[in-house]
Amino acid sequence: MLEFGYQQWPFAAPPLREKVYQSRPWYAVPQLVQPGNDRTFVPFAPSWEDDILHSEHNANIVVSLMERLRDFHKMKKLSNYMIKTVVLTELAEGDLDWDQSLDIIFVAVWEKLIQHLNNGKLGRFLSPQYNLFVDMSAVDVEKYYYTANKILQQIKKLQGVEEVTFDNVNNIFFNW
Repeated sequence: MLEFGYQQWPFAAPPLREKVYQSRPWYAVPQLVQPGNDRTFVPFAPSWEDDILHSEHNANIVVSLMERLRDFHKMKKLSNYMIKTVVLTELAEGDLDWDQSLDIIFVAVWEKLIQHLNNGKLGRFLSPQYNLFVDMSAVDVEKYYYTANKILQQIKKLQGVEEVTFDNVNNIFFNW
């Protein structure tokens, strides 16, 4: 892994406050991303990504909830970084009002995850040309798509319930 300053960033300016990315490094992680080219890398800037996630209080909560649902439903190949990328992309695009109630935000972001699974593509946050699903089998992507959809339907049912009980929520996490 090689460390660089912002001046050597090889792509368009990231969706961050300028002072953040100019004062913190990014890293080039050697990785074979193009067959036949052993001089390729994946850019990685964890401090930049953390700054975006911390810009909205609900973002970290959504990441945690998504990770817990993934764990409870045994979607092991859906990494923390994949989940974080879905949230980061939503934050950067700015289409979602992060001041809404948490259930509305969560459903909107979970629906984006489902879209990515349906398309079989989730680009890395700072370099979207690299598909994070590339190491997952098509069978796993499809299985996770159907599982995520089933979870979404259960959550949407709860949104229409006047009084949500512990058992209602518990069923989403444990009983299928």
